[in-house]
Amino acid sequence: MFQLGIITAKNSLTWIRELENFFERQCKFTFLPYENFDEIKEMYEKNALFMDGIIFSGQVPYFYMKKELKSFEKPTIYFDLNESDFYKTLCKTILKEKNFDISRTLIDFIFEQNNFLGLKEWLEEEEFPYFYNEDIESFDTETVYDDVFQQHVTLYEAGKIDFSFTRVSSISKRLTEYGIKHVVVYPSLESMIKKVNDFINQIKLMRLTENQVVIGNIAISKITISPDTNHDLERKMLMLNQALLEYNRKNQYGFIIQRNFLNFEVITNYKALKDITNEFTQCSLLSDLKQTLPYEIDIGWGIGNTLQEARFNAEHANKERRMDRGTSYIMTEDDQLIGPLGDETCLQIPNQLNIQIEKFSSQIGISALHIQKVMAVMEKLQTTELVSDDLAIHFGISQRAANRILQKLEERGVAEVSYKKQKKLRGRPKKVYHIDFLAKLS
Repeated sequence: MFQLGIITAKNSLTWIRELENFFERQCKFTFLPYENFDEIKEMYEKNALFMDGIIFSGQVPYFYMKKELKSFEKPTIYFDLNESDFYKTLCKTILKEKNFDISRTLIDFIFEQNNFLGLKEWLEEEEFPYFYNEDIESFDTETVYDDVFQQHVTLYEAGKIDFSFTRVSSISKRLTEYGIKHVVVYPSLESMIKKVNDFINQIKLMRLTENQVVIGNIAISKITISPDTNHDLERKMLMLNQALLEYNRKNQYGFIIQRNFLNFEVITNYKALKDITNEFTQCSLLSDLKQTLPYEIDIGWGIGNTLQEARFNAEHANKERRMDRGTSYIMTEDDQLIGPLGDETCLQIPNQLNIQIEKFSSQIGISALHIQKVMAVMEKLQTTELVSDDLAIHFGISQRAANRILQKLEERGVAEVSYKKQKKLRGRPKKVYHIDFLAKLS
């Protein structure tokens, strides 16, 4: 049974509790009502650890917490208002309020990200209602409740509005005291049930994903095998084994470490890999081994639904390290190659080639993988102009090797030197290559 926490303003607790009757067998709800905005952060931090997921009753506390925490430690969503719920309320209001004019109305929950709930599709500019802010991120401040309330009051006192729609239930009493006609709009029970069902399925999927098998193929760079080097190789393998055991002990990942003839296999799961690689951006294990060992190590990570699939992907990822020494790559279960891992250098490269790239590779005599990697660098840097530094950093290769790739592209008519870059008018200027694969393909 799933444990779900619902953080809600006390005013909204009544309609939120209606969910309990529909999920008795699937999950247990813990309701966490707050009165003051400054209670939300402590409430989340104290309870999230014991929950499978957290739901906020609306976007205001959700975006405030998102800004405060940067990232949520547990799956977290909020109940939003869909068009169906809104238009039902709007129709009821039009029928009840005989002089209702939508252009003299403030709706504090429409913004660009929810497409203004479709209002721009049928209202002219002069007919459009007032709104709090066109950007949903504006709801992430501590004073947002007071700011929203003040906007209702300011427009009302200026004679610009006669009616208000609000999602902020906590200001309803204050609006009434000011004499402002208003409706607090809640998501319907049907839409909340759908949202919770989708959330439960999301958590189930995450659990399945986090339990995927991961194998790390860890090898010493530049191995040479001969009777003269066997003793040195054995010494290095023993040092590597000790370093892996120590890393595992410090971080408590629960690795299964297996030694093969020329490498080690580390068996773990997807959740641990995300932690080790900081969400697939850099490899803490590789960094640790670089500091511990006096020689270079390469790591290929493979993700799979079975040991066999994960092992195959790890081996495939390690083919890449034969070109780029001292690096770490990941091959995912859907054939996505990610790497070399590093904050600024990480590339995501699809492993499955399309027919065009294969033909193009054959035509110009450059490996399809290099073509994909050059494309990935251009995509990441958002430019068609590259210097050798760009390839060297992102490929994890020397400047000389990067220059050779760019020169080959130039020779094959894919790249041309557009100008030369010279810093402070000293030293040898660097060539800047303008690369256009499409021109050659056409």
